[in-house]
Amino acid sequence: MSLAARAGLSRNELPNHVRLSYGYVAEFQKRGALHFHAVIRLDGPEGPDTPPPAWATVGLLTDAIRAAATHPYTSVSTPAADDQPARSDITEQKVASYVAKYATKAAENTGTLDRRIGELSELDRHQVPDHTRRLIEACKTLDPLYPDRRLWAWAHMLGFRGHFSSKSRRYSTTLGALRQARADYRAAQEREALGLDDAEPDTVLVLADWQSTAKPPAKPCKTNSPKGSADHGLRAAEPVPDP
Repeated sequence: MSLAARAGLSRNELPNHVRLSYGYVAEFQKRGALHFHAVIRLDGPEGPDTPPPAWATVGLLTDAIRAAATHPYTSVSTPAADDQPARSDITEQKVASYVAKYATKAAENTGTLDRRIGELSELDRHQVPDHTRRLIEACKTLDPLYPDRRLWAWAHMLGFRGHFSSKSRRYSTTLGALRQARADYRAAQEREALGLDDAEPDTVLVLADWQSTAKPPAKPCKTNSPKGSADHGLRAAEPVPDP
């Protein structure tokens, strides 16, 4: 909305002129501070293959970002937007490296646990650092005052309950595509290690099978029982002897 207002357009009109795309990652610093690193770009209405309109300048985008960071609907206490316009020599690989660098700095870098905390005594058993311990204890103390934020449930994340990464719908690739690419790569490694030929994507490879060595169960057989249908004319046959 901030961008549309600066462009003199309504929110519904903006997508007809420009596409706003973004991707961000959350970085946990050792002191427990949480930083967001975002890549934000403007393209034409059809995406990266179309240039943005002449009025969609870096200055306009920068101004809109700073306005959004200080808007009342955000929880940012200070204008922390350190905007750096992308240079013409920045490649896709450099952008990916920038995002990956901070995406790998998870909450575990602070010395916290990698799972939810049941009781504070767990901090002693796992030798959690003092600074991190105080942050976790603060989550425990403040939890009754802000129940909707579920601070204690997310104390192992120092109170942060968001996803470490997010992006606009049509920005870059998808996590599903990345998972599939990783699965295909591992499958190719396995085929090469086992000396198997390349197979079609839907081919099922049987590498081993199981056969039971137990005695077969007793087989029911018919009998001329006077009870007729009372016992359905069935009785247990004698066990089949081993050959």
